[in-house]
Amino acid sequence: MPGIWKHGPSLALLALVLMALSYVGIIVVGDFERRIESNRSEIRSGLNDFVVATDAYFETYEAVVGTVAETDCVRNRGLGGESCAELFSRLNRHFFRIVNFAAIDGRGRFFASGTPFPPSGPPDASAFPFFQEMAKGNRALYVMDPHRGPVTGEAVTGFVLPLYDQNHSFDGVIGVSLRFQELETIWRKAKPNGNVGLLVFDRHGEVIFTGGENQPAQRLSQDEQHHLFNRLQHDEGVVEIGSQSYIFRSSRVAGNDWLAVAILPGPYGIKTYLRDTAALPQLLLPTLVLAFLAFFLSYRDWRNIFALEEQVVTRTAELLQANAEMKRANRDLAHTVAELETFAWVASHDLREPLRTVSAYVSMIEKRYGGMLDEDGRTFIAYARDGAKRMNDLVLDLLDYVKVGRDDGPRSHVQTGNAIALVLGDLHNLVERAGAMVRIDPTLPAILFINEGDLTRLFLNLLENAIKFRHPEREPVIVISAHPEPEGLVFQVEDNGIGIEAEYYDKIFTLFQRLDPGNEGGGTGIGLTVCRKIVGRYGGRIWVESQTGTGSRFRFTLPDAIPPDTIPFA
Repeated sequence: MPGIWKHGPSLALLALVLMALSYVGIIVVGDFERRIESNRSEIRSGLNDFVVATDAYFETYEAVVGTVAETDCVRNRGLGGESCAELFSRLNRHFFRIVNFAAIDGRGRFFASGTPFPPSGPPDASAFPFFQEMAKGNRALYVMDPHRGPVTGEAVTGFVLPLYDQNHSFDGVIGVSLRFQELETIWRKAKPNGNVGLLVFDRHGEVIFTGGENQPAQRLSQDEQHHLFNRLQHDEGVVEIGSQSYIFRSSRVAGNDWLAVAILPGPYGIKTYLRDTAALPQLLLPTLVLAFLAFFLSYRDWRNIFALEEQVVTRTAELLQANAEMKRANRDLAHTVAELETFAWVASHDLREPLRTVSAYVSMIEKRYGGMLDEDGRTFIAYARDGAKRMNDLVLDLLDYVKVGRDDGPRSHVQTGNAIALVLGDLHNLVERAGAMVRIDPTLPAILFINEGDLTRLFLNLLENAIKFRHPEREPVIVISAHPEPEGLVFQVEDNGIGIEAEYYDKIFTLFQRLDPGNEGGGTGIGLTVCRKIVGRYGGRIWVESQTGTGSRFRFTLPDAIPPDTIPFA
């Protein structure tokens, strides 16, 4: 540089200008890229929080409706015993968040409703879209679009679950109507901060909710909304709404029936950056002066350090504010989820009260009049007693499902061998009656960082499942092992039982789904759902590999429970 100055001030000044422009360019490019990534992160985070809140809302109510579906009055389709209408009416009065419970038989006729029908009588549900979809047998859950309830006239949403007969054939639906205003309240609490806007489309492509500051869809006609819906089917991209471009990210919610979309004005280009950075031209002269001083005084980068410090202070304040708002939103969401879980808890408790009464009176009848009954009478008494026991087991399993992750204490370093030994002790009688042999492979890790109740509950359900579905022609052999694979350490519980057909691989992990509904000893259909919930709590997944008649391998991962210094079980 002294040589350049020696050849003339103009050339030296040009060099200073080039240095200053390079300096400004580096700052501008870095800031530009940070803003682009900030926009992407903001839209991803906002949509994820929204989806989590929506899924938690529907999953809790699904568990409640599934419990009611297993009551005697629903299973008998309202014939004999307690009236379903009376049960539904009590639930409607007790829980103000629910508008109405209703049940429909396999021909599309309402056989029970918690709210009386209008004078014209109940409508024929056989032509309703949800009934036809369920009758096809390919839906385990159908979320209804917002509409006016045919019984109450309120703006409601809701969902239905299928009912099956003893042959596991479709035999109607049971559903619940929920105030759509409550769901809108949850959505508003979960909406993202800043400029991110939210849209929710129903299955027909009509906007049913808008949140946030950017709501261009409110000005669109119904046909324009449908056209926009068709262009938002990709996970993310850029879309034109009116005369403005938006970046978006979408996700399916509500049992894949609705589409949630987060949008932000964009894409973020040079023109937008210059418009948002009005002070950029004014930075040029101070930068030149700083570069000149740095050249003569070797006092470089002080302006950059000051600017970075100011950005850190500003960003820290923004993050603190955003964090405080997020904590408030999380508290509200946790409160809502706790209320819904309490609802499931209380509903299950209320269902156990009549069970105790039924069991007590059945025992009294058997004790007092058992000698007076013929063979049919004693058989009927046995059916009643077994039915009450099964319903009690179902309610207890539902409570067990609700408790996962709530009240079992913190995580700790648990000896895997001790946990499995405890499970085998609980299953001792079942193992002996079945003549089962359980082998523990030395490849299992010796210690897991996990909640001990979660680990024992996980192995208890898998081992009990393997013994219950054993092959009638051979003694059960169960092997517990672990194998390192590309996705991490994979645990495995393998049996030589009856196996599972491929079409049931996913269904068996769904709440209240059983392979053989007519088999009263086949479980409640909740155990594997509890396993999936426990595994998901530790960032893992669970799946099954099976061949009919040969046996099954239940495999799962627990990445968040594997200590860094994991050693085999040995």
